[in-house]
Amino acid sequence: MPIVEGERSKADRNMVGRPAGSQADEVKRDVPAGSEVEITIRIDTSFVPRADAYVPILDEEFAIEVDLVATAQSK
Repeated sequence: MPIVEGERSKADRNMVGRPAGSQADEVKRDVPAGSEVEITIRIDTSFVPRADAYVPILDEEFAIEVDLVATAQSK
C-alpha cells in the first residue's frame, strides 16, 4: 500500500512511500486472506511517515518502515 505525502493535487506528483523490507518475516503464523488489518500512519514534525499494522486475529502489532522517495513526475 503506497503512502503519498505532498501538497500537489495529483498523487503521482508527490513523494511516494512504500513499506521497506519484509515485515512478513515477522509474522509467525499464517493469516487467512481477507483478514482485518488496522494500519496507523503518523507523521512527525520532521514529516517522516511512520506506520504500524495491528492484526487482530494474531493480537499483534508490527512496525512498518516507510521509504519515501520522489516520483519521476515530481522532479
